[in-house]
Amino acid sequence: MPIRIAMSHGEQVQPGSFETLLEQSSQFIKEGCFEEAEKCLLRMQEIAPDSPSLYNLMGFLAYQKKDFKKAVRSFEKALQVNPHYAEGWNNLGAAYLALSRLSDAKAAFVKAVNLNPNLNDALENLSWITEHFFAHSTKFPTVSACAIMKNEEQNLPRLLSALNGYVDEVVLVDTGSTDRSVEVARSFGARIYFHKWREDFSAAKNEALERAQGEWILFLDADEAMIPEDLKKLRLILTYTSHEAFMLPIKNFLDPQERTYMLNYLVRVFRRRPEIRYQGRIHETVEGSLVELGKKAFKLYSIFVYHYGYKNQKKTARKVFSRNYELLLKEIKENPENLNALSYLGRNCFLKGKFEEAKNYLQRVLTISRDFNFAVLTAHLDLAWIAIREGDFEEAFAHLDAVREREPYLPDLYYLLGLAHHKKGEYARALECFEKVFSVDYRKSKSLMVFFRFSWGDLYQKMGECYLVAGENEKAKECFEKASGFSEDNPDLLNNLGVAMVKLGDRENAEMYFKKALEANPAHPDARGNLFRFLLEEGRVAEARALLSQMKEILEQK
Repeated sequence: MPIRIAMSHGEQVQPGSFETLLEQSSQFIKEGCFEEAEKCLLRMQEIAPDSPSLYNLMGFLAYQKKDFKKAVRSFEKALQVNPHYAEGWNNLGAAYLALSRLSDAKAAFVKAVNLNPNLNDALENLSWITEHFFAHSTKFPTVSACAIMKNEEQNLPRLLSALNGYVDEVVLVDTGSTDRSVEVARSFGARIYFHKWREDFSAAKNEALERAQGEWILFLDADEAMIPEDLKKLRLILTYTSHEAFMLPIKNFLDPQERTYMLNYLVRVFRRRPEIRYQGRIHETVEGSLVELGKKAFKLYSIFVYHYGYKNQKKTARKVFSRNYELLLKEIKENPENLNALSYLGRNCFLKGKFEEAKNYLQRVLTISRDFNFAVLTAHLDLAWIAIREGDFEEAFAHLDAVREREPYLPDLYYLLGLAHHKKGEYARALECFEKVFSVDYRKSKSLMVFFRFSWGDLYQKMGECYLVAGENEKAKECFEKASGFSEDNPDLLNNLGVAMVKLGDRENAEMYFKKALEANPAHPDARGNLFRFLLEEGRVAEARALLSQMKEILEQK
């Protein structure tokens, strides 16, 4: 069975020596150097004799030496000091299991999962022991999977086939399909209800909630899906949890190859209660009703919903923006101080290129709100992006500093900071920010979305440009090659790849990339200039002259 080593667990100990010894002793145990590990543990005992991490590590050492009774005593001691130590409960369960104390092991794993549903080791342990020893005696709660649909016959099989065996019913509300959606849904055994579309997503979703009968609701969109392994884990969490609702991470794929995505967290799982209902004509959520109940949703990190509706991003964007714009205007007319609607409307205008209108809505968010909420966060980010575009760096940094003060773990922040520094020509500082995109622990962010003000292709391309300036040509080439995976026909990128190849001495590929850049954009001045210099350096004067003649023809055509 897997066993996880807990580190400091946020204890007030001397961070230098204790933390170093903790890491060293953990490594010694993993390598089987038990004597060296015991020496570290003795020194740790002198520094923090009542540390749960110390007793947890002692238990891990005993476990590895197959002294399972001693391991149990050590883990129990750790939990006496800190009963809320989820890792300790998981490790105690593993030790109980080694002693064939199955009921005790299961109870310990349940405790660990209750304390921290994100502790994957505990979840996997609980899943394994339930499946092998307690499958028939475990009473799972009933779950109703709900969705609304309109003309979703292509998406429904993916959604409904994954749910089979993991939910007790599927409730679908149709808002006016003219294709085979209803027929497809019925073939999977779903219960179908009909609701006249009134330009109100909450009304349609609440119709599904009225029809559901399960103890828990799992609400999905028709163009989404979950994998069976995650549904299995989710069902286990719901069996033992005391939480009222869960946020799930939704991975929104943004291209047909599923290479890029944005991640957002929404409450998609909640107990079936008449008080929990969707609110808002558009961008509807149940969070408001949870707040009114005095309840909070627990954020899960590794049980995903996969959203496929944005894979054809440009086509979908035109359709969604057109529909959403009108609905958002209606929402604002009815609720002039709806921060989320104002923020979404500002974003909608921004993406349509209506920058002054976007700034008006986004500034209203900042004027109205007294708290730093998600609407304020997105308003700051979008206003910063517009300011960068307009070259107003003072304004951009003011907005980004406001975000950094409250959301230092948000990767999107460092991407935008990098863009600002890059546009200013501050390439070293830009690279510092871009690299932080990868090192920051986004799971510590309180934001409801991450990687949402983002372009992976642009990130890699600009990192490559920064590395070129720094003379790190191999890293530049690697970044440009990664960027090309997102935009194969980008002439700027192809030109940069050519420059990197020249600096690396790969002249054959350099020429190829300069020519590809000109195929993508025959008037690209940098690519043509670079190829011209390249040909002169190679002594190919006639070809260089022909290149200049071609450029003259292109300019005359303009």
